[in-house]
Amino acid sequence: DEDGNVLNYIAISRDITESKNKEKAIHQLAYYDFLTKLPNRKLFEQEVESFIKSAHYNNKKFAILFLDLDNFKWVNDSLGHAVGDRLLIVISKFLKKCVSEDSIVSRLGGDEFVIIAPYDSKLQITKLATNILHTVSDPIIIDDKEINVGWSIGISVYPDNAKTYTDLLKSADTAMYMAKENGKNNFRYYNEAMNQEAVERMNIDTRLRYAIKNNGFNLNYQPKYSCADNSIKGLEALIRWNDDELGFVPPDKFIPIAEESGYMKDIGEWVLKQALSDLKKIHKETNSDISMAVNISGKQLDESDFYENTKKIIQDSKVESKYIEFEITETSVMKDINKSIKMLEKIKELGITISIDDFGTGYSSLAYLKKLPIDTLKIDREFVLELDNSEESHSIVSATIALSTALKLKNIAEGVETIEQKNILKNLGCSMIQGYLYSKPLEINPLIELVSNDCYNIKNI
Repeated sequence: DEDGNVLNYIAISRDITESKNKEKAIHQLAYYDFLTKLPNRKLFEQEVESFIKSAHYNNKKFAILFLDLDNFKWVNDSLGHAVGDRLLIVISKFLKKCVSEDSIVSRLGGDEFVIIAPYDSKLQITKLATNILHTVSDPIIIDDKEINVGWSIGISVYPDNAKTYTDLLKSADTAMYMAKENGKNNFRYYNEAMNQEAVERMNIDTRLRYAIKNNGFNLNYQPKYSCADNSIKGLEALIRWNDDELGFVPPDKFIPIAEESGYMKDIGEWVLKQALSDLKKIHKETNSDISMAVNISGKQLDESDFYENTKKIIQDSKVESKYIEFEITETSVMKDINKSIKMLEKIKELGITISIDDFGTGYSSLAYLKKLPIDTLKIDREFVLELDNSEESHSIVSATIALSTALKLKNIAEGVETIEQKNILKNLGCSMIQGYLYSKPLEINPLIELVSNDCYNIKNI
């Protein structure tokens, strides 16, 4: 009106449903496979380029899996293309169930599929490839006909094998042909060293599951000695695994795989139960009051029921908690320092003492170190081994011992192998020593004999 007020509106509307549906259909045709409804080659290339850009900034890793369906030509030739198409639809659904939400499955065409899969450990990719092989381990039934197919899978890894989409796909394709030439129905990494590592890690993973179910581990115990009088003050429980097929597998090889695969809870609980059972036997047969140290991984600390399960195991063992020590690595504590402090405080309430293992190899902050409810700093063997020929190692050990004294903590040096190392440590004020100079890790019966003899054979070291 004359005052500038809006009196009414005129609206013009039109139905754009049809045009939107056409846009959607055009997009579907341009970027998705018409048969399986999976992303096509064009969209997959865009997604890989996006992964590469993201990985460049956040250092994330991913793998490309190139899949070729074995015996598909036989299906088309003998049963017809209609059955072949239905088989591809079934296969695509299998693949979508195998991958995680952040992975992408695509059909390049024919019987070729590709997957982009981010990962933290290559074991995850190996497991994914193994699961894909299992999807067609049994015959697929279509129109009452049994169809037997397999997968030949090639794997390339960013950035180890290539840094561009074209090269990654080419490497994965090359590895796929290596798998096909190797007898089909298997997978191969583009890099042979990676392939051997993958096979080895997968074998360990498989045998670990068997060992957990069949009590395949045993414990050895390495004594800890007082620097002052060479008497045994404690023991460290060390897990050992001698597999029927793999032979002896060292802990530094199978423990990381156990952590990645989620086996540490079962393994850790078994170790604690067995160690406390053996400690009770040691106390009874030697009339001693030595303590038992058990290594606890960061994965165990992250378990929501770790505290309650630990409490129950100790109660069931009838071992006084003052004889129990938990050794926890510096790096695992520092991953989430505030969470670690809360958990360690709860553990301390049970009467358990706590040692920081491998001290000096990680990235501890002194500001946090004084807040941690710990009792002992354990000097890593890396520094002890070079103690008498490296000024840097000598300085680190000296500083660690001085730090523990200032914080009113105990200290212990591991990996002591020579009398020269022992004398240096003693002069620096180290209170406890552990290593081959005194004793290698022993099985329970030789250990009981050693404790019973009260170390008569090492008093003069």
